[in-house]
Amino acid sequence: GRKRGRGNYPHDFKRQVVAETMVEGATVAGVARRHGLNANMVFQWCKDDGSDLRPILRYCCRSK
Repeated sequence: GRKRGRGNYPHDFKRQVVAETMVEGATVAGVARRHGLNANMVFQWCKDDGSDLRPILRYCCRSK
């Protein structure tokens, strides 16, 4: 897992985490847990409409 200070996650790390949520059978909660993150924060990354992560984010928060 990976824990960091509040709000200090690089875009590349966010992109990696978000991409992991798109793997067949993955859940946002499971991916968040593996990285020591709060699932709500990962959901927020998925919904973030102001960053350069948008092209892949639109697919990550599908219902399971």
